[in-house]
Amino acid sequence: MPLISERDLAKIQKTVALANSRAFDEKRTRERQIGVARFSVEAVIAAALSGYARGYVEKKGQQFVVPYTGADAELCLGLLGLGGGMIFGKQLGRYEEDVLAASIGLMSHYAGQIGRKAAATGKFSMVAGEDPLIGAGHAPAGFFGPHHHGRVGADSLAALLADVP
Repeated sequence: MPLISERDLAKIQKTVALANSRAFDEKRTRERQIGVARFSVEAVIAAALSGYARGYVEKKGQQFVVPYTGADAELCLGLLGLGGGMIFGKQLGRYEEDVLAASIGLMSHYAGQIGRKAAATGKFSMVAGEDPLIGAGHAPAGFFGPHHHGRVGADSLAALLADVP
């Protein structure tokens, strides 16, 4: 049986190590690409669901706002997810990136809606959707029904004050 010299053995070890390294690098690159794709898809799905929810609520003549506050629900959910994902990342465990991706999707959709509304109306508003018609003494309708406590959002208050002589 022929013996392998130490030099040949070192060449074989180097070749095997290089092949293992390349396989590891390819696997790591593939996993990173899959992670980026999953993150992107989650953000897009969150934006689409948010747009659907906003449209569904506004179709009923209501605003997509947090009840009794006038604050845009999409903005609040997005900020809650971003802040919660950053603060409670360890507690979320493997879902941390999912929460952040969904929050980025919500905030991206919200920013797009703000831009769309600003271009259409010529003025900036923190509520991204359509404003319902507001009469004197009436608070805006939120997605859980009309507000009964007389609280109005900043946009609604500005609309009411514009009618004051």
